[in-house]
Amino acid sequence: MKRHHQNLREFMDRTFARSRNLPPASVDPAWQRVLERMREEPDDESGWAPAAAGSVRPFWSSSRFVIAAVIVLAVFASMLFRNSGAPAVLESANGARNIPFGELLRSDGAGGAVLTLKDGSHVEMRSKSELALEAVEDGVRIRLNAGSVIVTAAKQGNGHLYVQTRDLTASVVGTVFVVNAEESGSRVAVIQGEVRVEQGVTSTKLLPGQQVATNPLMEPQPLSREVSWSSHAEKHLELLQQAVAPTATAPKRLEFEAAFIKPEPPAGAESGVMLLPRCQGVDGVLELRDAVAELVRGLDPGMANLPARPPSAAPKGRCIGRRATLADLIGLAYDVDVNLMRPSITGGPQWAYDTRDGFEIEAKADHPENATRGQLQQMLQALLADWFKLKLSWQTREFQGYVLYPGNGGAKLPAASSDEALKQITRNVGEAVQRVITGNASMKAFADFISHRPPLMAGGPGPDRIDAVLDRTELKGLYSFNLVYTVPPMATVGGDSGQRGGGGDSAGGYSPAFLSMRDALQMQLGLRLESARIPTEFPVIEHVEKPTEN
Repeated sequence: MKRHHQNLREFMDRTFARSRNLPPASVDPAWQRVLERMREEPDDESGWAPAAAGSVRPFWSSSRFVIAAVIVLAVFASMLFRNSGAPAVLESANGARNIPFGELLRSDGAGGAVLTLKDGSHVEMRSKSELALEAVEDGVRIRLNAGSVIVTAAKQGNGHLYVQTRDLTASVVGTVFVVNAEESGSRVAVIQGEVRVEQGVTSTKLLPGQQVATNPLMEPQPLSREVSWSSHAEKHLELLQQAVAPTATAPKRLEFEAAFIKPEPPAGAESGVMLLPRCQGVDGVLELRDAVAELVRGLDPGMANLPARPPSAAPKGRCIGRRATLADLIGLAYDVDVNLMRPSITGGPQWAYDTRDGFEIEAKADHPENATRGQLQQMLQALLADWFKLKLSWQTREFQGYVLYPGNGGAKLPAASSDEALKQITRNVGEAVQRVITGNASMKAFADFISHRPPLMAGGPGPDRIDAVLDRTELKGLYSFNLVYTVPPMATVGGDSGQRGGGGDSAGGYSPAFLSMRDALQMQLGLRLESARIPTEFPVIEHVEKPTEN
């Protein structure tokens, strides 16, 4: 081989090596353009063009190698120019930088990060999320190891954009969607467009407003909560509204007709009466329970008569509270238990949790005779946003808990015609404490009511315990409840012989004549209680301002 041919071959080999990782969808059309160009340049002497059009190998041995090389180099130079550079740019609090395929990205900053792909797609990374970009034959794959992302996908040409977690793959063509990768499973929710989710051999098509989770214990979440951490949350929700109901007008935000919130005097002052905030709707009462007092009374029979913080006497269509903390108000507005031994609301300043910095609140609905509990909750959320400038995000963690199922023989619950608030009576029976829970409620309300109650916490409130009860009975409507069970004496709680919600074992002085909650649920109500790790969402205070008295 002549030296100039050898040098040219080496040069082209180095050039093609740079293209080795390009997807076939880009390379094949380039070869086709080369061959078509060769057909347009006939050569009567050698007749090499037809041969080259049928096979690449004759092209290398052609007598017109130099001319062909020029054509190939021109095509590949153009293609390499278009495909040069990093596949994405990462923007975070630390500035912007190019991101190659395979690099593991962690958004450790409080503000998260934004990844812009070369095709114009944007990936918002929530704080403490982890992902990597991978090149695949037909596009780009985002491998999400942990955390949450909101993907605004550009319209794809010949390629595809994928998001993959450990248990599902989502593929899109021009859409906006949310993917969460959690310890307990993964969730995909669509804001705009269409997403196809593959989980094993199952394929699901999701449209705007729809979502799917890989773990049945992961309850569906409102999309407003799923995107609350994004700096573009309002824009995403506008897109969702346009996609779901393009002709509908935005629903009017529910607000109180009249309301005031003012800081109370320091604790110990003459007016320092503490009343848990409470709302009264036409369909029942919306209130917090004093979980600390309940916990102490349940663990120590001698404290059975410990008084709880009394609730406010709210008239119908009103919300009232005295020395209520911001955490109390958030718990009431967003249906979150507060005052537990381990906080379920995090973030924000200390005054948000301190009863010495409590607030007096009174608010009245526009039509108090018609306001429901759900409407009062929405009004309270709007009030907190206006008066406290409150902004929340939501954090999912997995805790020890229980799941409530129908028993083997089916549930034994009489239907109720009206709502009657669940209540609990506690009395001493020998060395143990007997509890009676009565009232008319939905299964979800009953599951919430029995959450965090002994003997469910017989192992003690450790660092990863919450002992919530999740309703999975699929029973709808209202039912009449009458449950009688026994809390073992302190000697058995948390000890080797103490049973977490079951058994009726006589060891350690726990008489089998007393029914545990688990046994009572099965025998009296036909319900089965099983231990499980439950994904639980908690609000995080991202921003708040302390209101001043006007």
